[in-house]
Amino acid sequence: MEERSIIVELVSFEAALAHHNSDAYQKAVAALQGGLIRDIRLIEGWGGHSK
Repeated sequence: MEERSIIVELVSFEAALAHHNSDAYQKAVAALQGGLIRDIRLIEGWGGHSK
């Protein structure tokens, strides 16, 4: 099985939670119909800015 890691940076931890819990995201996940295994980890950032 091929594995992938994807890192997404959002403006805040709260924004990440809101996105994950949004109707649009949940609808997209439902469309996959179990076609993949997901391991989601929401991690609060270090507070700096990326370049």
